[in-house]
Amino acid sequence: MTPNSFEFTVSLPGDARFLKAVSQLATQSADYAQLPADTGAELAGEVERAAATAIGRAAGGPIEIVFSGSDTAVTVTISCTSSADAPHPTSSGAEGISVEWTSSMGRHVCHIRQRIPA
Repeated sequence: MTPNSFEFTVSLPGDARFLKAVSQLATQSADYAQLPADTGAELAGEVERAAATAIGRAAGGPIEIVFSGSDTAVTVTISCTSSADAPHPTSSGAEGISVEWTSSMGRHVCHIRQRIPA
């Protein structure tokens, strides 16, 4: 365990009214990990977009979000139920951040990883 290590889980109703809270939690995670402000804002934007996608696919069901940090990265995992025939959203990546969607056992899962600059 290091001074920047943390992990917490939030379960929310699949309701778009909670998106701003999700963004604020991502910003708080970035601040705790001591990310530069612009990098934290980029992370919060990606987390909010992924949460919006999960809420849209969860059809009103709950979503679960796990925020974690270490000395090397901030990771956010978002998961929701999905219908068996629904394809998972498209993954993406940019300098220092990756957004990877997978589907397994009736759930869509999004792993967002923001590398912490050395």
